Amino acid sequence: MPKEKIRRKSLPNSTSARRRNRRAVFIGVVFCLLFGLLLYEIWYIQTVHGEDYSRRASAWIIDRVDHLSPPIVPNRGWIADRNMQPLAFSHPVYNVVLDRTMLAYRENLAIQRNTRLWMDDTLDALHEALGIPMHELRALFVRDADDAWQSVIRDNWYIVAREIPANIALPLRDEFRDIYVEEISFRVYPDPFLAPQVLGFLRGDAQWGLEGRYHTMLTGTAGRVFRAFGTDNTPTREETPVRHGMNLVTTLDSDIQRLAQETVDHTFATVPSDAVALLVMDPFTGEILAMAQAPNFSLAAPDDPSLFTDPSISAAWPFMTAEEQTNAWFNIWRNYHTTRSFEPGSVFKPIVIAAALEEGILSPHDVFFCNGSHLVGDVSIRCFGGFAHGSINVSEVIEVSCNVAMIQIMQRLGANQFYRYRGYFGYGERTGIDLPGEESVSSPLVMYALNQLGPVQLATSSIGQGFNNTTLQAAASFAALINGGNLMRPYIVSHVIDASGAVVQENRPQIIRSVISQSTSDWLRREMEQVVIGSRGTGRQTRIPGHTIGAKTGTAERGAAREDVSLAYWVYTPVENPEYLILAVIDNVVETNRTAGNTLAPIIRVFLEDLILLKNLPPSEGTHTEDLQSPVLGLEPMPDFVGDRVVDVVRNLINRGIAFEVHGGGTIVSSHLPAAAPGRPLPQPNSIPVHLHTDPTTRVEGAMTFMPNVEGLNAEQAHEFIRDNLLIPIPFGGEGERANNEVYKQYPAAGTEVPQGMQVMIRVRPK
Repeated sequence: MPKEKIRRKSLPNSTSARRRNRRAVFIGVVFCLLFGLLLYEIWYIQTVHGEDYSRRASAWIIDRVDHLSPPIVPNRGWIADRNMQPLAFSHPVYNVVLDRTMLAYRENLAIQRNTRLWMDDTLDALHEALGIPMHELRALFVRDADDAWQSVIRDNWYIVAREIPANIALPLRDEFRDIYVEEISFRVYPDPFLAPQVLGFLRGDAQWGLEGRYHTMLTGTAGRVFRAFGTDNTPTREETPVRHGMNLVTTLDSDIQRLAQETVDHTFATVPSDAVALLVMDPFTGEILAMAQAPNFSLAAPDDPSLFTDPSISAAWPFMTAEEQTNAWFNIWRNYHTTRSFEPGSVFKPIVIAAALEEGILSPHDVFFCNGSHLVGDVSIRCFGGFAHGSINVSEVIEVSCNVAMIQIMQRLGANQFYRYRGYFGYGERTGIDLPGEESVSSPLVMYALNQLGPVQLATSSIGQGFNNTTLQAAASFAALINGGNLMRPYIVSHVIDASGAVVQENRPQIIRSVISQSTSDWLRREMEQVVIGSRGTGRQTRIPGHTIGAKTGTAERGAAREDVSLAYWVYTPVENPEYLILAVIDNVVETNRTAGNTLAPIIRVFLEDLILLKNLPPSEGTHTEDLQSPVLGLEPMPDFVGDRVVDVVRNLINRGIAFEVHGGGTIVSSHLPAAAPGRPLPQPNSIPVHLHTDPTTRVEGAMTFMPNVEGLNAEQAHEFIRDNLLIPIPFGGEGERANNEVYKQYPAAGTEVPQGMQVMIRVRPK
């Protein structure tokens, strides 16, 4: 009996032991599996994701040692024209930083040890070098209850001054332990009024023009130097290299751009209107050679209304609301050519004629009859001025810009075919130019849809009214008329190159589509010369002896009372093989008696004459030039002034009566526009100024001065002010040196830093 009891009691103990053994084995297996899984995960991370995690760890380290190692700031890429003339570039400047906590600590330690005191010397140096009042610097520190110095805010890095030149910032850093510098990139525009809407600028999150469109490429990537630790805990120096920004080579020609800007500025000042725009394009490639508009602003200070070229804005600015000021900024910063639209008027007529010729429903020999007006439904549409042209062929329709004949041609073409060709030529779609914010102008409010093209809408469309386009859309379409029939994509950046000079991106001429045949294009290209040379041509005021020029005028009016008038003018030269396609627009002209023929034609003639001189264009070989001479023969070639003293170059130009501007604040000429080139003539008096760019490193301290503003003063006052600034006034033009003559122009511009003793030119006229 006792044995039996003992046996029964031992059974549960044996079962418990087995259970414990199984549990131990299970736990061991699970542990081995987990350990194996951990080893596998370590192996997987190391082999598959090791590089990525290492990079993240480096970024984590870099992010946390920013206060120890400021970033190596990349140079922002430069922007140049097609001839490598600088349009925008950057140079390093420095933010001066004071480590207030360490300066206070070092000062207290010096007091305790009775050694050299640092605070007064450091603050005195900042005061002397940067001009910061001492009371502002001392306000950064206070004494605590124990009479020890401490920083007002416990923040190591305090920027006391921004954008300081190297010759001031670096000595401060080198001499004082608690002064540091942050290198930043300062943007420079050699001519801040040259294509500002095209080049653009950055303001916080707002990005404008090429500076915004190519911001990522121009910016580059900051570098870092930081401390890392090896396996033996030894500190090592690690570096993330800086990648400097890439550079843009544009299709712009600075010479032509400057000439275009002077043209629109003069036109805006003399023809009251909302805006003036001028575009120059290579019709065979789509390259934009110039893109100018007025009113304009300065890239040196985009938000300064006193630098706007519309004086009415400057006068009204103090009385504007904040919203009105913001709208004024945006309106003047916007690129007219990409964001604004206008009614093309009669410059659109060749598009309709091209479509009708291409479809075979119109022959160059067809004749129409014009009695001065045409009734469409109950709407009477007149030829301009009510002129009755009588019997007229297609070439004469272009020459005299006959509305009545155009309506009859459109009636043959019909709504479906017109709508199709309007799209072929790119109206209502973006051109694809590499500039931000381009509008398509496709809204039914400004572009008739197919179901809206009734008889009246077709009639007004035939003469370019009732719909809008941008200058770029119109430029691309008109280029197709004269380049063999190809719609080209306009572009403004030809190359993107890296800091080593390697090309990383290239834009080439791109045909979007072929819209008309070579034969139709050739016929129109030849016949549009009649607009300039024909006895009744609407653009005959543009004729220049020795050069063949094709053109089409356009005067768009809204309403019977002509309450709104916009003028447009197309010009190309030479007719045989067009090199330059020019579109000029004056939007919403106040004086409604103006037409493109009596206003824009003479303006563009002057522009073309200067362009011929600028580019030394040879005489055309067309049928109308055999007895004419080129106006550019025998002109003095453009000298190479690079390396010469600016005072000598200015004296040379003034002796010839040639205007000039000076940029850069140096004493030696580093480049100039126009640049010296084979066959390039020296600009003539009263034409474009020569722009002299000086090397700022040649600036001589104590030997420089600034050109005062003397425009509006009489000659006697101007001479006195100029001499007070240690410059030599040279009157040119007007009535000589009579004291009561008014100065209306000065060279160089007010505020330009130039060497003392330099001659300056003033233009005067009787008061």
